[in-house]
Amino acid sequence: MFVCDRGMVSEANLRLMDEAGYDYITGLRMASHPARKALSRQGRYHRIEREGKSELWVKEAVVDGERYIICYNPDEAERERAEREEMETNPKALIRNRG
Repeated sequence: MFVCDRGMVSEANLRLMDEAGYDYITGLRMASHPARKALSRQGRYHRIEREGKSELWVKEAVVDGERYIICYNPDEAERERAEREEMETNPKALIRNRG
């Protein structure tokens, strides 16, 4: 069983794990992944309260025989929305020096 974060995931890596017969759990950015179909599957989100952290909305979906656990963090979505808005109004926000 492999457990990977989004930084290790590529279509090639997923294909290699599948071909080798490994199970895996990985984080995916759904925006560009074929599994995006899972987002439109019916099903109710379950809210999970986390002590000291924002709540998390979670649901399960099966697409083409693959099981997906979809997580949505409303606070993170708001933070990302605000960042996008800042980039639209202030293009210099795209340049970040994190070094």
